Amino acid sequence: MNPLIILLLFIKNGVTFNCSGSGCINCIGDELCEKCKDGYEQTTSCFNCMIVNPFQAFSESNPLYMMFNSECLQVNTENVKRYWDPRGAEELIKNKEVQFKITNTMIPAFGICENKDTNNRYKYGKYFHYTIPKSTTTQNYLNVLVKSDTPSVNFRIEITTDEFDPNKLTDSPKCFALYVLGTSKTTGFISLRVPQEGGHYYLFVGMKRGVDCTLTVSIVDNEIISPYYQVQEIDINNYEGEIMSHTVDFSSIGTYDYSVCSSIPMALKMIRLHLKGKVKQGMRLSLESTNGDGQIFEHSRCESKFGPCNCIEGFRTRRDIWSLNGQHGNIFSVDEHEELRWFSLFTTDVFMKTTLVMKYICPNGCNQNIGGGQCSTILSQCICTDERYGGDDCHLLCYSKEKWTISDTNGKCKYGVENCDTYCECQNNTIADQFYCVTQECWNYKRNESYNENITFCERGSSHCLPTCECEKGYSLIEGYCVSDLCGNGIYDNGEECDEKGYCTKFCTCEEGYEQDINDLTHCVHKAISMTELISIIVGGIILLLAIIIILCSILILVFARNSYTRLSDIPFKEKQPYYYINKTLLKEQKDGNNSSFHFDHIIITFGLKNKNIKLEDTRYETFILNNTSNEFMLFIVHIPDTNKFTFYSYPQTKIILPKAKQKIILFFTAHCTTTIENYNLIVSCYQFNNKEILSHFEEFIKNKHSLDEKEFKLYSEMVNQMKSSYCNLIIKGEIETSLIIDQDELLINQGIIEGSKRRHLGLYHNILVCIKQINLDSYQLEQRQKLKALFQRSTSLLKNIRSPYVVSTIGYIMSEESISIINALYPLRSLDLCMYYEKSNIVLPYKLKLKIMRDVECGLHYLHESKLLHNNLKPSNIILNSLFDTTNTVALITDYRVTKELSEEMENFGYFIGNPKYDAPELYNNVFVPESDVFSFSIVFWELFYGIHAFSDLKTTYDIKSSIIAGKRPELKLPMPQELQNLLEQCWNNDYHERPLFNIINPQLTKLIDSSEQHQDLDINVTTQKIKDVFEEDIQIFEKHGKKKTMISFSEYQKIEEKS
Repeated sequence: MNPLIILLLFIKNGVTFNCSGSGCINCIGDELCEKCKDGYEQTTSCFNCMIVNPFQAFSESNPLYMMFNSECLQVNTENVKRYWDPRGAEELIKNKEVQFKITNTMIPAFGICENKDTNNRYKYGKYFHYTIPKSTTTQNYLNVLVKSDTPSVNFRIEITTDEFDPNKLTDSPKCFALYVLGTSKTTGFISLRVPQEGGHYYLFVGMKRGVDCTLTVSIVDNEIISPYYQVQEIDINNYEGEIMSHTVDFSSIGTYDYSVCSSIPMALKMIRLHLKGKVKQGMRLSLESTNGDGQIFEHSRCESKFGPCNCIEGFRTRRDIWSLNGQHGNIFSVDEHEELRWFSLFTTDVFMKTTLVMKYICPNGCNQNIGGGQCSTILSQCICTDERYGGDDCHLLCYSKEKWTISDTNGKCKYGVENCDTYCECQNNTIADQFYCVTQECWNYKRNESYNENITFCERGSSHCLPTCECEKGYSLIEGYCVSDLCGNGIYDNGEECDEKGYCTKFCTCEEGYEQDINDLTHCVHKAISMTELISIIVGGIILLLAIIIILCSILILVFARNSYTRLSDIPFKEKQPYYYINKTLLKEQKDGNNSSFHFDHIIITFGLKNKNIKLEDTRYETFILNNTSNEFMLFIVHIPDTNKFTFYSYPQTKIILPKAKQKIILFFTAHCTTTIENYNLIVSCYQFNNKEILSHFEEFIKNKHSLDEKEFKLYSEMVNQMKSSYCNLIIKGEIETSLIIDQDELLINQGIIEGSKRRHLGLYHNILVCIKQINLDSYQLEQRQKLKALFQRSTSLLKNIRSPYVVSTIGYIMSEESISIINALYPLRSLDLCMYYEKSNIVLPYKLKLKIMRDVECGLHYLHESKLLHNNLKPSNIILNSLFDTTNTVALITDYRVTKELSEEMENFGYFIGNPKYDAPELYNNVFVPESDVFSFSIVFWELFYGIHAFSDLKTTYDIKSSIIAGKRPELKLPMPQELQNLLEQCWNNDYHERPLFNIINPQLTKLIDSSEQHQDLDINVTTQKIKDVFEEDIQIFEKHGKKKTMISFSEYQKIEEKS
């Protein structure tokens, strides 16, 4: 006997357990059977009959067992056919009842309609035939009514239009209509709209699980079936938001009709809704479904529930626009007349289960009457006209374009600042102050001498500190003070008292007792001013003030006199400038930027930074002078590189300089990713000639050209040789700050997919092996892409400081027009899902290793929560193994965390992270994102890891799983799991997230379980020690093989290949 069974029998010791399976011989635990009776599937539940192989003949090794009166009985298969055969079907006469009994002596038959996930298609029942004559009306229905004399009998009505052909035997006739009786009912029906020309119909009435009962079958008129044909009447008076949320099992729906809004030439299973009550002006309704496969939404004008109907508007859904908490539906405008308020949902899937939600959208008509916005039928929300309008109804914003639209601004905040809503009211317990929203923590913060380095506030009212306790732009927080970013460059800048020299603090202020040296503004000197000096300073100040006034007046006169004057803010330095062709082999290089005919005042460009990194998206500039010392005209061109990594902008980029003249050039630089810029050479070419017009033609000739054909190159060579042609390299000095936005040219990628993953590749970044995960966006609209990218960038900014041995670190990301590529640190072993399920991997892990894996997962999740982040995506495939041995310090790490609530919602809407929802906490479906949701996911993963099987494997669809979790169903806890672990999991998956423990409570319990694991050596009886070692060595070999540089290509080249494919 199995040692596990012996242990369970020993533990049982008189305790009574419950097993619902009728085939259970010995119940040794709740829903756990030691053995099943003959004729039953040998599972722990003993609930279903043995499955017959439909592709083999009946025999002793392939018998047919069927359930009757809750017992699996072997059927005499002498007359049982292995194909559909309706011959001998009884003819039905309209309005005449036919009765028959279900008995265990009936010959089972193949039914007509069957779900795809079953092998045993045999049923107890009877075939009927009915002929519908040609009709003069289009409202022609086949109404089948079936009654049972016994309640809770799940009988079925199945209809087909196929004709039996003995030369073409089949086990799968076309399922034309289906009805399955729901629990506790005794009457079922099908009301099927049929073509005007009539036809022949075969009906099967019966059941899979036989019960002694009598069924009554009849074909009836519309008037008789009408009481059973229920149309849901919805009163829309006084409703706001959601009007209806209704779960529909289409297998228990008996109505079939034609869609008047589509060209499908057959009746489809459908439900119909009718709106009653007073409608609001401009009402818009969104009708949504959680299952978008093969559905048609229809808005029609109908005289009654049997029609006739005329189409007003219809939509056919596609699977890819739905998600588990779908935000997309179909939008209808509601008319005042009730005959125009019929809504229908049709489906081609007769077994479909879905949840229908009808709700108001676009309140107040999106204020379209005042130009506020319009209702989007794609996004199910208001789209505002411009930035003057906002909120869910596109009302006029209280503050936009730096202007107030309200008269009373007392106690208001400026819309756009953090925590300020569209009505200029502060939210989330913040206080309005100076038009900002201030948190309580900031409001009460006072810096003292015992400064805490973990505090990220500056004191409100202190120099360059905003009311929100954040530093002004251009200033950074250092030990609680806002210090200029230019502090430390050795140059005196506005707002500083000194910079780097004697008696100057790291805050660029003079030490106590010292003041700024007026002779050297970067230096501090003792405070010692005599009366004479004071008088001299005052007199000198007056003189200086007069001089400044005179100078300012002169400057103003010059400014107004020169129309060509351009302010820096007027220069479009973030725009892309044209590319100019150059062939340096035909030009003479001037290495120092000087020759007899022209020279630069300097060629080393630092952008004013000394020992400081260039920040991303922070535009820096530097001015240099180009002198034309010759007697000829000179054309200069600054050759701007064509790249997305950074932007150079030259003002001007090209110009013809007069003889003996100078030209000031301003060079702007903006970095967009972390890349190497030190010693980068920016080419400036110079062409001197005595004819200005030829120089101008030459400039136009090479503009916007990356290459020349043979004829063009010959002309280019002649022109270059005709002129004095030279070039000089401007040398860029500086480094770009380290960030998560990396240079794709510095990343290598292996084109193969990592085993067991989707959209993941092996890569190499700065000689470090990485994992590259790709999110493809090419199937989404531009507006959706931009929204997702903006959310992603805001979320990843939180990842900079994530440093934990239990969390896979994010190295960076690359964002292109079509995709987002996330680069994470790579570990040599596989993800947990590839070795935790025994049926897939044939691996059984030791009990102590399982505990250590989950403690490492707990540590990683606790670290995220302490960092004010959420995972929201925990599942076995997002747990990376670092080792398969419990002696290793860290055996597992978590990855693919969604960081923020907003990113989670948007990614789910886009179809990512959607699959089996068994790890999702019930509150997530109400858009409640809390740390306790990760605790729920943790408990489900823990259960699967312990037992080595999938949770909720008895549920077939994601809808079933989601509904069951919300209803409180959880995986079964049973021996041999230790009682302490059972208690922990029960706490962690509590339906009320307020009752779940946080990870700081879970950690000591896990540590205690690990310490006591030696007492449970019986759990390691089936551990596959050698298999674990083999997997470890295999993964290391794969890691080393595919991690070689020669097997990879550059990421840029990979993207070009992807675009072509």
